[in-house]
Amino acid sequence: MNPLFKFALKNLKKTKIRSLLSILAVFLGVLLITTLLVMTDSLVAAVDDSLDLLSGTVVLQQEDAVDPNFSIIDSRVIAELVAANSTGGEIEGTIAAYVPEIWHVEKSEAGIFGFLQVIGVQPSAERNTVGVLAAENFPQGRTLSDDDYNATVIGDSAAQLMNKGIGDTVVVNGQNIEVVGIFSTDSFLDNAMFMHINIVETFSPQYEDQEFISTILIKPVDLAAGGKIKTYVNDVLAAFRDENNDGITEEYDIEASDFEQIAEQGRQFLDITTEYAFYLGLISIVIGSLSVFNSILMGVLERKREIAILKATGWTDYETGLEVFIESLIISIIGGVGGLSLGVGIAGYFTSTSQFLSLVVNPITLVQSFVYAVLLGIFAGLYPAWRAMRIDPVEDLVG
Repeated sequence: MNPLFKFALKNLKKTKIRSLLSILAVFLGVLLITTLLVMTDSLVAAVDDSLDLLSGTVVLQQEDAVDPNFSIIDSRVIAELVAANSTGGEIEGTIAAYVPEIWHVEKSEAGIFGFLQVIGVQPSAERNTVGVLAAENFPQGRTLSDDDYNATVIGDSAAQLMNKGIGDTVVVNGQNIEVVGIFSTDSFLDNAMFMHINIVETFSPQYEDQEFISTILIKPVDLAAGGKIKTYVNDVLAAFRDENNDGITEEYDIEASDFEQIAEQGRQFLDITTEYAFYLGLISIVIGSLSVFNSILMGVLERKREIAILKATGWTDYETGLEVFIESLIISIIGGVGGLSLGVGIAGYFTSTSQFLSLVVNPITLVQSFVYAVLLGIFAGLYPAWRAMRIDPVEDLVG
């Protein structure tokens, strides 16, 4: 073992409590930033995994609704779309298929959040639009039919969390519903369950009269048609609302976007989250750096006579400063590795108990977290190392 490294370890052992507190400060900073960054990476991956399934789909929901569960739109919008898509209509021939949806959140024992997403659709319309209920997506059981009024299909992720299989029953809104199929799409929808819309509309008073729904998903005939549909909904139907409140209730204004837009908005939000995570972690690292700085500097001041003796017996200024610098790096590396490991572990726990996420560990994230810890050690050790190099053997021994 290198003599300087060996000497640095020996000095750290002399002040165990102070060294452990400094390691803990580094550990907590790296733990925080690692957990936040890994969770953000997992969220981004969940959004991107869903793009293949929903790419090109136009989504109609309540204006400014952050989630379909908070969206309420007038179901008479469908009649306007059908008319506009018909011969002579303003968007003639642009809509290949569409499906109205009702989103309902059900309390569940599955997952850390204790909720399960229920989506009500007409099965045949869903198969023609997005295709989650396509037969090829069902490794177990069967898909839903338009005649299934007391049946459900569950995504494989939700089924695993709920410990449900084919033939089991789930209680939704107080009703016993039979599981007839388990689907897999490698998207966030694998954490949900689908039922016939006529069942789901009975779960909430606002949907019982069939006047309102949550969203409408539209499959355009091509990408260009998708743009025309969005323009029609956001411009023409907006004008229609203003002129005729009897047609589409103004209280429930609608807007159209495609999933790529929604995903981009999600990424922008996650970018902001990542930025805040960075600054939050940076504050933690600065605090940790001050702790390491204080610990190493106090050690230097307490060992001035010892350092003076070492210099008097042949140690150079460079060797003296390097030994002190190594002490700082040892503290930061130990704390950094510990914080990195536990940070990934905590993120793994949260994603494993979530119905929406799978753990994604980006190597760049790990490198960033470790670099933060090393930089902490470098900056915290510079001044104490410089002070050690400035110690005069004659002055400190004689004095």
